[in-house]
Amino acid sequence: MPVGPIYTADGVTPSTPRYDRFTGQVISQAHGKYYEATSRGFLYSGCASGLTPTTGLATASPLTLYNPVGSGKRLAIKKVSMGPGATGTLGSGTQFHCVYTINGPVATQSNVAPTGTAVSPVNCDIGAASSSVASLLSTATLNANPLKLYPFAQQGQAIGGTTAAYAQVVTEDVDGNIILEPGSGWTLQGVTASGTSPVVSIGVVWEEIPIG
Repeated sequence: MPVGPIYTADGVTPSTPRYDRFTGQVISQAHGKYYEATSRGFLYSGCASGLTPTTGLATASPLTLYNPVGSGKRLAIKKVSMGPGATGTLGSGTQFHCVYTINGPVATQSNVAPTGTAVSPVNCDIGAASSSVASLLSTATLNANPLKLYPFAQQGQAIGGTTAAYAQVVTEDVDGNIILEPGSGWTLQGVTASGTSPVVSIGVVWEEIPIG
């Protein structure tokens, strides 16, 4: 039972697994967990600033990621981030991951796709061309309210751009726990107090996985 390092040439699988002194099998990760998807050009990112957060579920969406019908790919959300703007006062409450579908089974949009200001997806393999199938829209309009999936973060009342503000950028490693099939979408919406002219920045990272 080998306990030390095993050296092989590229493409050769060792005939015997490596174990430690306590008979536990030793495994290692060759690169970061998103390296494979990124190096193949499957990982995309997009963000927008100066967005107005919602104070309840609404058809007005600060940022939405939509997987068009017939895209031929699933969109697996990997990370979501939100940070306060330099001005305005956030209202206390909770931000939620919210979802919708064009024609059911949840938060149906009655076959009406979202509209808004297009945000160009960036291939996370920097320097590679973007061939994203996704539609990322800021200041978007949905046809019907989305469905709350689960809480993203608690939002506390804070004044942007002041030393008294404790609000920071919040990032969740979603890690593929939210998958958008063709004809479905995601948005971040709050159920909060109104605050005073609050603005935020929202970003999302997703993997585009061929269906087949």
